[in-house]
Amino acid sequence: MKINVVLKSGDNDVFELRENSNSKTVVIPSFEMSADNNKLRNNILRILNSCNLTPTDDVMELFNLFYSVYGADQLVSRSKFGYFSWSRNFIIHIAVKTPEKWEAEKESLIKLLSFLSGDHWDIKFRKKGTLNLEKEKNPKSKDIDIVSLFSGGLDSLTGVIDILETNQNLAVVGHHKGGGTQELDTQRGLFNELEKHYKSQKLSSYFFNVQPMQKHNVLGGEDTQRARSILFLGLGILISNCLGDLPLYIPENGLISLNVPLTNARLSTYSTRTTHPYFLSLLQKILDHLKIEIPIINPFKFHTKGELLADCSNPELLKKLYKKSVSCSKPFYYRRYKNINKAHCGHCTPCIIRRASLNSIGLDKPSDYAFDIIKNPFPNHLKSGRDARAFKISVAKTIKSKDLLQFRLLKSGYIPSENNNILKYTDVLLRGNEEVNSFFNKTE
Repeated sequence: MKINVVLKSGDNDVFELRENSNSKTVVIPSFEMSADNNKLRNNILRILNSCNLTPTDDVMELFNLFYSVYGADQLVSRSKFGYFSWSRNFIIHIAVKTPEKWEAEKESLIKLLSFLSGDHWDIKFRKKGTLNLEKEKNPKSKDIDIVSLFSGGLDSLTGVIDILETNQNLAVVGHHKGGGTQELDTQRGLFNELEKHYKSQKLSSYFFNVQPMQKHNVLGGEDTQRARSILFLGLGILISNCLGDLPLYIPENGLISLNVPLTNARLSTYSTRTTHPYFLSLLQKILDHLKIEIPIINPFKFHTKGELLADCSNPELLKKLYKKSVSCSKPFYYRRYKNINKAHCGHCTPCIIRRASLNSIGLDKPSDYAFDIIKNPFPNHLKSGRDARAFKISVAKTIKSKDLLQFRLLKSGYIPSENNNILKYTDVLLRGNEEVNSFFNKTE
């Protein structure tokens, strides 16, 4: 089954496709048509207008592509429309000002999207019916030096502290889905604490809400969120461009970025791949070819989570704020549904890596989690214990077969070969697993 995703570029965009027995169609208005958007509720245009920010045409079109990918991913069920209930077949139809420019990047964009979500993607570019006047490139902001993604997790908190300790001015970009996740409260709370501490520096925040409207969804919906991270990255590129193509930081530890399958039964697309070296390298090439001069930087690509915490430029501030950060894959789920007043479940992969990293610097507190998998491990038949069991298998395999780590590393994707990167990433994989192993073996 083919899923045609039609991104409407404006009120005058009359492009349409008819469904048949082999295809379904999802129509998504572009983000700047938010008033008419009954598929993806968002506050993007309101924030840009209120801050007097204007992206260039190329960045608007790139973001709308990412925006439609996110919408397609969230609105179309894998189990109903995916091959073997997984890989879906998407065709994005998008209007652009210069189709030939985008056609030159089509193959790279398809590789990027397929690597991210595990789906089959195609992109059909058509010429916009009404062209905007040529916009001049945004001048570099005099107030801001760097833009950083800011999820409210430990890595982004540490990354932002490191930037601010260099006396540079910073804009942070967050994304939240609303509802009971409390993501916005976490991001705002941490940002407010940072503002109080770094009073002499300029800090700006852009907290975006983009939420699929499931009440208008007729294709089942999807909760795996494989493409949410590309929306987040797109929002960062959008703000960086509006401020004059400033460097965009994506703080993420090397173990999570590499996304090596914990067991042979696990596909890499079961967790984020947006900071994988191959993904970021390919995206950077696409930006460069489009003359979008935004350097994308992951400062922690060769660090384990414990190492980036240990190396924080202001350890006392981190120690003060770390408990207010949230790393869980389903934040506040147990508070919302099970009446357990904890932000973290304690048993998902991000929680395990978080606890392992905090354990490595002496700050692990089991009481911060709904479940303590060290003191009270789940029985083998319970689904809640599957991530811990998978990690134990992975750790044992990694430590026992160190000579084969490069092969395991390459299972998750191609590694750019410059500067002996494969050796550096292999070492990160080993150290990250050793960090988790130390956590599993803790006795207190």
